[in-house]
Amino acid sequence: MQGMNRRVAILAAALVMVCSPTWAGTPDSEDDGTAPKAGQLVMSLSARDMAQQYWLALKFCRIGEKMQGRLEFNFHGGLLLPPKGDFASASDSKSGLMSLFQRLDEISYGDKGVVLVKDLPPGKYEIFDVDNFYNTGYVQKNFWLKSPVSIPFEIKPGAATYIGEFKAFPVFGNNVFGLPIPAGVRFVVSDQSARDLPIARQKNPNVGEVQIAIPDVDSLNNPVFSSKP
Repeated sequence: MQGMNRRVAILAAALVMVCSPTWAGTPDSEDDGTAPKAGQLVMSLSARDMAQQYWLALKFCRIGEKMQGRLEFNFHGGLLLPPKGDFASASDSKSGLMSLFQRLDEISYGDKGVVLVKDLPPGKYEIFDVDNFYNTGYVQKNFWLKSPVSIPFEIKPGAATYIGEFKAFPVFGNNVFGLPIPAGVRFVVSDQSARDLPIARQKNPNVGEVQIAIPDVDSLNNPVFSSKP
């Protein structure tokens, strides 16, 4: 395990990032009453039929600055409990313990997701990378983008910006024996504001005026992001 962790660390250090990994929230500063009021980022992060995956993360930063943050969904519920989230598909509305004799990779979870509300200083931001971790019980691995992307969004003082649902679908490749193996994820981005905004206001009553700003991910020409299933 230590050797594997060292290899993952070396790979992470070798990645060329547009931002330095130094920020997980709003920068610390003294509020003298003149700083612009923070705004909010609202979105949902979900997964389709990914029992073996453990977490999803989108990395973002304020354009032109070194600080960065993460938008995360840890959706694996473990061996006994189904994964938790803010919403689920009808086929995934079961409750109770799963059988100890069921294999996790034979269980279809349907859709499972979480609505995220994040307070941010006003400014222009971009999502630039992903971090997907999976665990089959035998193999653990992280996936990042080969090259950074730019999915922009803007936070305005005292207002919320909704950038849609980022739904992850599993992607598979083949090993040297021709057997399928996990090869990361692809995201379908869509407007699910009718579902997500009521959940966001339940989680944070301070969510005020909301601007719907679904990014045009098709213009990236990147197979990892699309507006179409």
